[in-house]
Amino acid sequence: MIYHMLLRQQPYVELGVDYLDHLNQHVRARRLVKQLASLGYNVQLDSPPVVS
Repeated sequence: MIYHMLLRQQPYVELGVDYLDHLNQHVRARRLVKQLASLGYNVQLDSPPVVS
């Protein structure tokens, strides 16, 4: 992180605790399903409702 700050001459910016979770929600959903499956749960995902 320090390297990129010095290279780009930019100040540090806190992106937030859940920044990486919001980058790719499909990957996060898959990871969570695998975690639940490893605990013995059967999980079926439905598409979220479309808000218009």
